[in-house]
Amino acid sequence: MKEEFSEELVSWAEEVITECKPIAENYHLDYYAFQKPCNLNYKYLILALNPYSKDSFPSQKVETIIPSTLTVNGFLNGNSAWNDYKTNWKIVKQLMKMKIIDDLQLEFNYMNFVYFPSRKFSDLKNIKEEDLIEKCKNLTLKFIDILKPAKIILLGTSSGSDQFAIDGKTLLIGNGNKRLVVKGSIGTYEVLAIPHPSRLSDVEIANIDLSLRDENRPGRVMDNELIAKTEGISRDQIDASLEILNPDTLNIKYTDIYIKGLGSDEILLRINYQKKVLGLRSSRKNNFYDLDYAKFYRKFFKKVVEENNNSWILQRKFPSHFFTDGKEIVDEIFALVDAIKCYKQ
Repeated sequence: MKEEFSEELVSWAEEVITECKPIAENYHLDYYAFQKPCNLNYKYLILALNPYSKDSFPSQKVETIIPSTLTVNGFLNGNSAWNDYKTNWKIVKQLMKMKIIDDLQLEFNYMNFVYFPSRKFSDLKNIKEEDLIEKCKNLTLKFIDILKPAKIILLGTSSGSDQFAIDGKTLLIGNGNKRLVVKGSIGTYEVLAIPHPSRLSDVEIANIDLSLRDENRPGRVMDNELIAKTEGISRDQIDASLEILNPDTLNIKYTDIYIKGLGSDEILLRINYQKKVLGLRSSRKNNFYDLDYAKFYRKFFKKVVEENNNSWILQRKFPSHFFTDGKEIVDEIFALVDAIKCYKQ
């Protein structure tokens, strides 16, 4: 058992397995709650309906039981396909288009409140002997009491919010009177319900993002021109901000910055505008990993997607939301430069 899982959390996971294992075995079903490893230090909770499965959902018990081997550790570590910033799921890509999510740097819990996968949520009612929805919902409510989240983002302004009866107030309305943000509560915890992100347009996502970050923002109707009003990443603006560092801007795809590091380190920073990443490595072409103080430099960069790969000591992704202007990247570069200067004095 991993140390980060508290006794209370382990006890809850054991209860989940006790409740769900017989169902999984009797109907040949998988079950899991978390899409990424659970962490009680992360106080944002993204709560979805249930995992998707292309397989048909059963209604009858099977004749031959296959034992379920899911452990507490496996259950709390979540979906094995989760790979931090490399996770290539449409729903995650859509969520990361929101500044409120991107700014969390993956420090959120992401779980389903029903643990059994199905094609459609209504398929869960095929099994008459068990109320899967109610059973899992009650277990999820127990987890919420353990986590004590600062905010819950519920994916579903109909099926999701209806299941929890959050009695919400509509904060944002889209085209065709589509409910985009509904505010309510689950017990004493604040909930903001939004439609499933995979079915949202970019302009809907941008408007939802603003509403989630400022619930008191005036206006309940979606601004269809919002994305056009945002600045976005501007190469000219970033390069101009870094002019004091003498950037090499000759390449049409990227800008290079050469920095004297600590000791004998020679650093190359490459802002690749085509791939939307900032990379750091040694400028010595015979060994791109030749930086004695690489661990120190790493501390200044957030949202790192690659480390020690493809000739780069690290690559950090550009912000993926619609409200970035590149300042975040510029600030990190100058923080590194200033720290190097400070240590050399």
